[in-house]
Amino acid sequence: MEKIRTTETGASGILAYTERMIFFLVPDCLWRFRYRDTLPLKLLRLIFIAVLSVSAGVVQAVTVNAIQSGTVQSTGNGVVTVNVSAVDMAKSLLVFQTRHRSDRPTGSTIRGELASSTALTFSRATNESSVIDIQWYLVEFASGVSVQRGTAVQSSATTRVSLPVSLGSHKRAFVLISKSVASTDVSFDDNDPVVAELVSASRLEIRAAAANSAHVVAWQVAEVTDRSADVSRGSTRLTDNGERSVTDEFRPEVDRAKSLLLSSWNSADSGNDIDERLITAFFDDASHVMFRRGDNGGDDVDEIVYEVVSFSDGTSVQSGNLQFNPGETSKTATISAIDPRYSLPLSTVQAYGGQAMGNTTYSSDDVVGESAFTMSLTPSSVTVTRSSSMGTSRVDYQVVSFPAAAGGGGGGGGSSACASIAADYPLYSQSSIIVGTNGRIN
Repeated sequence: MEKIRTTETGASGILAYTERMIFFLVPDCLWRFRYRDTLPLKLLRLIFIAVLSVSAGVVQAVTVNAIQSGTVQSTGNGVVTVNVSAVDMAKSLLVFQTRHRSDRPTGSTIRGELASSTALTFSRATNESSVIDIQWYLVEFASGVSVQRGTAVQSSATTRVSLPVSLGSHKRAFVLISKSVASTDVSFDDNDPVVAELVSASRLEIRAAAANSAHVVAWQVAEVTDRSADVSRGSTRLTDNGERSVTDEFRPEVDRAKSLLLSSWNSADSGNDIDERLITAFFDDASHVMFRRGDNGGDDVDEIVYEVVSFSDGTSVQSGNLQFNPGETSKTATISAIDPRYSLPLSTVQAYGGQAMGNTTYSSDDVVGESAFTMSLTPSSVTVTRSSSMGTSRVDYQVVSFPAAAGGGGGGGGSSACASIAADYPLYSQSSIIVGTNGRIN
């Protein structure tokens, strides 16, 4: 066996070499280079510094330890608790969808939270015993993302939330919301839908057309801390002048296969004509988002706020849309192969009960469950389900696949950080290069 001749230790790695081999050990990666001639130590040091420089920007990209998922039901007033495997709350994000068939906010609106490192809670205020089906996903990031969370009482039309910790940049952060309502609410009106907007690195605004101090909004702010994502924001509206859809431009252009779209909306109108207020959202092209409702009648969607999260690491996003005709409650779409352990689905619109909403042409009653969908994954498909099927509805779905952390099985669409470095930044060798990942030598 060859003896190690020299070692060099840096801030985040170790260099060692023998007569014929160079070893670079950086976090979660061991690179081995063969060479025929003895290289000067000075040159080895230069290569080592270059490896550390590259690895610092890539190894710390967004990676996921695991995504836990499951289903649960709320059948009445109170809190439903779901026990989960312990996670780091500062690196964990709850995504969920709901489906239901009630024509009241109390039977269609629920607030989801990561209450502790081992428990989720879904809180509902209602005086009825209707069923809300919940599909939840809890993603624990290994690196690249930090998460803050809290609740806000909707005591005014605009609720200003000071973040516990100022963000490094709100241009690399996005917001997820859900809410609970008053137990006696009867109809969907001006205080039910809300928008959430990060207006600065230290402040979140939650806006509705009207206040209701019995309404509580749960919020999560996720910041991509390593510059491997950028967030573009915009806002628009749909008015009663015959607009069924509206397109808004954002900059810069994005790769839609690596970009996530999140939107929320509010309206001062009410009544059975939910077809004029419920919306879908989707990319029209690389720099435009389109919002579409089921009908262009007399109601206004006063404010639509959206975020485009564009990833530059191994994260991938597949998207599509499904139309549900009357009587249809479930559809399955084929997607490119993913690893469900590191992937999650969600709608492009979040309102009432998580990231679940689409639009509808139904207008006989304000059953928002016509366009509220849960989503589940297999390695090659996404299944989308609703509970109420009296009208025609559409939903735009997204399947986000994250790179797995070291020791994981390799996230859908992403490779390990070590392999990414080798692919993107090939280094000099006089013969062959052998790359090892997760502490193994190939």
